[in-house]
Amino acid sequence: MSKKKVFFILFLSLLIIGITGCGGQVSTTSAGGTGVINLSWDAPVYNTDGSLLTDLAGYKIYYGPSSNYYTNVIVIIGNTTNYSLQNLLPGPYYVAITVYNIPGNESGYSNEIRVTI
Repeated sequence: MSKKKVFFILFLSLLIIGITGCGGQVSTTSAGGTGVINLSWDAPVYNTDGSLLTDLAGYKIYYGPSSNYYTNVIVIIGNTTNYSLQNLLPGPYYVAITVYNIPGNESGYSNEIRVTI
């Protein structure tokens, strides 16, 4: 079993909610022919207009086999700031995260990261 950590900057912006940037990290593990991508990020604090973000509802994790082509989405309800994508087959994965508020407004994609299992 191998473990690799890569640090990245997660930018959540556009629409109603978002910030100029927050930190995050990703690591991968693999065993038995499948892999796991462990993601974590810092919760946004401000709306794009500079006001405090008080109505955060959750996050959406988008991932897929090529850049800007996301074939899967995971909806996270609440202010959980980590998630593990599991049972992934070997190969490259491109991942981006958005944040959404209670009325359902969703930010633009974060910076995309590429992870290989």
